[in-house]
Amino acid sequence: MIELQTKFALIDKSLEDLDQIHRSIQQVDSRLLDLDNLDLGKIEANMSVSDVLLAIFYGVLGAVFSSSEKIRSFLENVHDDASVKNPKTTLGKLLHHYRDDIDTVTSSDAGRIFMDRDGAQMGPRFHRVMRGHDPFSLNSDNPFFVLTQQHGLLKGIMQVFRHLIGDTFSKQGLVIPFHSFFDYTKDGKLSNWLVTITEKVSKQGNVDAVSAFNHLFTIHMQDILSQGITWGLCTAHIKIAGIKDEVRATQMRLTAYSVSFFTHATIGMVRQGGVPYINWPTFGMMMKELYKLFRLNYKQIKELEQVTTKIIHSNINLERQVFATGMTLTSYQNGQGYIQELQQQDRLFKELVDFMLDSEKF
Repeated sequence: MIELQTKFALIDKSLEDLDQIHRSIQQVDSRLLDLDNLDLGKIEANMSVSDVLLAIFYGVLGAVFSSSEKIRSFLENVHDDASVKNPKTTLGKLLHHYRDDIDTVTSSDAGRIFMDRDGAQMGPRFHRVMRGHDPFSLNSDNPFFVLTQQHGLLKGIMQVFRHLIGDTFSKQGLVIPFHSFFDYTKDGKLSNWLVTITEKVSKQGNVDAVSAFNHLFTIHMQDILSQGITWGLCTAHIKIAGIKDEVRATQMRLTAYSVSFFTHATIGMVRQGGVPYINWPTFGMMMKELYKLFRLNYKQIKELEQVTTKIIHSNINLERQVFATGMTLTSYQNGQGYIQELQQQDRLFKELVDFMLDSEKF
């Protein structure tokens, strides 16, 4: 009788173990399939159709503004007024830079002349790229050094900003920073790789080299204003539309800036026989937004990796739980052992039936 009770207890324990394994497997399945309840963090949405269309519109509008000849002519008049001895307009007086030594220097026999960084006389065609207009120049032509020598320390520093900003209003524009680092000497004469590249490109496009240089390697106030317009429109759109996702906002700005940059370049290629217009302020902002988008996407990837790691560890724990439950079950070396266990269980049930029948006789 005691042996029979022991066998019943083993049967009950086996059934409980099997039921525990079944529940564990169901728990694993439910966690793997119920992905909607996973805490994936805040994943930013993509741009909507209206975002894309309006971003393109903002970019085209900025490109049209930066390519307008009327606006360019108006700004050129501001520079011309700022370059004379007695400016008439408020902007002209604010940006006044008459006979600054970074443009020309006084010669004992020839009056005011243009010079390059090596001190050799030159013509006016590329005078800004060859001397005095790179605030990062390591030579004696650095505008801060030249103008503080001419006007004194405080006034000279102020005059640098007045002069360089005033040049962005001109048709020629202000040469991009660090251009002095592209200097080289050939046959004992100073030259600059930006000028050399422009001369080669202009020959292919059949356009004047100075005109091509003015659109390839200089910064214009017109370009700065056009970029400001595009930025302002994007900022207003993001605020009005209630866009909170930084990825979506960055995508919109990047789209608008890219459209503005490439549309402006295409207009230049049409007008200059294949030589594009380069809007450096827009290019800089485009690279900034591209880097920001890369950084935000990398952050999202790391967050998803963390969530994936949590899921893997959770499943490993569940797997261990299932295996731990199964450890209580008897394992055999071959199939014969399982057959014998089934036969033993069969005999056990038969003994139970016989016991119940004998009990009924009494």
